[in-house]
Amino acid sequence: MPRIGLAYSLTPTTIFRAGIGIYFEPNGVPNFDVIQTGFSQATQMTPTLDNGQHFIATLTNPFPGGLISPLGAAGGLGTNLGQSISFFNQNLRTPYMERWQFALQRSLPAGSVLEVSYAGNRGVRQRISRNLDALADVYLSVSKLRDQQTINYLGAQVPNPFYPLLPGTSLSGTTVARSQLLLSYPQFTGVNVDTNQGYSWYHSMQTRFEKRFSAGLMSTVSWTWSKLMEARSYLNAGDPMPEKVISDQDRTHRLAVTAVYELPFGKGKSLGNSWRGFGSKMISGWQVSGIYQGQSGPPLGFGNALFKGI
Repeated sequence: MPRIGLAYSLTPTTIFRAGIGIYFEPNGVPNFDVIQTGFSQATQMTPTLDNGQHFIATLTNPFPGGLISPLGAAGGLGTNLGQSISFFNQNLRTPYMERWQFALQRSLPAGSVLEVSYAGNRGVRQRISRNLDALADVYLSVSKLRDQQTINYLGAQVPNPFYPLLPGTSLSGTTVARSQLLLSYPQFTGVNVDTNQGYSWYHSMQTRFEKRFSAGLMSTVSWTWSKLMEARSYLNAGDPMPEKVISDQDRTHRLAVTAVYELPFGKGKSLGNSWRGFGSKMISGWQVSGIYQGQSGPPLGFGNALFKGI
């Protein structure tokens, strides 16, 4: 894919570098399980048909109505009624990343180098899963506090219009939650498809100080200050676009320190230089190295939490 880079010597000790590139995901079938709607069948355990007044399933007989057999394509439009379905989006486009960077590198005394750079990345057309059978936002509460009235309304059990047409599914009871009947496709518990609505963006300042080998010592100190944002999931399943949030892969600060020290023993060194033969080979060429890495923790998510004001 297109990539452009340049390096320019501003002074004998200062170099400017820059580059930009586009990186596509591999073409082909997206990385998920092959869709087997109609050919892979699950039977839901339904212990009661009347909200626990009577139980029809037991541990010794968890499926009193028997197991549902896969029908393949024979079910037609009735395939997987009462269950979640998914399909392959034939209009998916190939996701790609746009990456760009520019840096200043300067040579310093004592065989050391300092580099300060900016690096950015933008994810475009990322594949994310969407439920087309989500509850419309118009039915949801906009209260900043717990809205028990809306919760009770959506969760209330009402007569199930599909009873007894869908045995062995989660819609086999005599009653069903009102929220299920408000869906666009109430005969299913989900209609899932991959889309290209996901995207992300990343900005960072990256610094690196390197002391090249002198007196047997080399060390590198790197520090990155960054922010990774993404829109890869929906705040409410019925929202038209995914929610912009701090990515769970964001690590604001990252510090890495490495050092390598050549021990002053053996041939050409201050100690043991006069040794010969096996003894010289045993003590020559030894190094001691160490690595330290530290970084900020992941963003803290509170999930579906409500905070009551004081």
